[in-house]
Amino acid sequence: MGREVGYDMTLSHTFSPAALGWLGSAFAEKSRVSPLGRLDPSDFAADDKADLVDAGVIDEEGQITSAWYVPLNRLARTDAFSRVRLSSGPIRAERVAYFEGAGRDAVSLTTTPGGLRIDYGASIDSFLLEVAALTGESSVVTSEFEVDLDYEAALVLSAFIDLHRLAVLRSCADEEDYTFPALSAEAIIARVQATGSRPQTLTGIIRSIKGPPEDPSPEQAASCLESLVQGGILSQDDGGYLPGDELKSVAGNLLIFQGMIHLDAGRTDDEGRLEMLETLFIQAGLHDILRVDAGGGSVTMEAVSSAVLLGYVRTMLTTPPLTEGVGEGETA
Repeated sequence: MGREVGYDMTLSHTFSPAALGWLGSAFAEKSRVSPLGRLDPSDFAADDKADLVDAGVIDEEGQITSAWYVPLNRLARTDAFSRVRLSSGPIRAERVAYFEGAGRDAVSLTTTPGGLRIDYGASIDSFLLEVAALTGESSVVTSEFEVDLDYEAALVLSAFIDLHRLAVLRSCADEEDYTFPALSAEAIIARVQATGSRPQTLTGIIRSIKGPPEDPSPEQAASCLESLVQGGILSQDDGGYLPGDELKSVAGNLLIFQGMIHLDAGRTDDEGRLEMLETLFIQAGLHDILRVDAGGGSVTMEAVSSAVLLGYVRTMLTTPPLTEGVGEGETA
């Protein structure tokens, strides 16, 4: 079939899933994270083969050309990937970067209406422009809020934030001022238990990306509230719980979730185990973005700027994940 040699060139082509699956069958060994082993080639047709010949992917005998062997072999042997998924109203976008070892260009796989586009050796600037068109780009952030909590405490804090978010929205509809009153433990605990996985609630999002088999019991939730007070995240007044200034900014500005940017990555270790990390950005406005990181045994929530978000996207798509300075995750 050929061997991988150095090429200083840019390659790009959009494949049907069946065509890419057919090309993948040329590689006897495919890694655990390779996309080539997950695509069904059964619908591969003569038109697909003609397209591959015209694009210079294969020759007339059906052999992969030396230029395209490089990225396809890398897709087969990949040991790490980073994926960016965006949703904003009806708009959806997804791009995955596959890596093999260090110091080699990533092979990018982008889902398009016409199929799966492979880009190799190309800049990701055009994709970053697409992301920035949805998120905006600014270094301004409206809060310095940042917490690192266990799952139960994160869920309880999210319920507290959601209660204030809903109350702020109601006050806007009623044309009334909102003063962030103290919330009772009973109301917060009831919210934890009632929310489910609704996508417009922070509680639902935390539960969907990090939930264990059971949510905290009322007793555990009450203990979490006390730990949040001890950590200075909440304060207590007349038997209720109040937000600090940074938390007020989050609850008062992160109202309607306009966009979600989901980053996840995986890497196989020397024993074939898959390490994973996951980060979600929730956007409610140009200057109102909350990063939720569910890696490891805790949940981090941090208010960030859109410029920081774009920096995360660039790093994920250009640097092998779960290496020094590029995230920590869980092993599967």
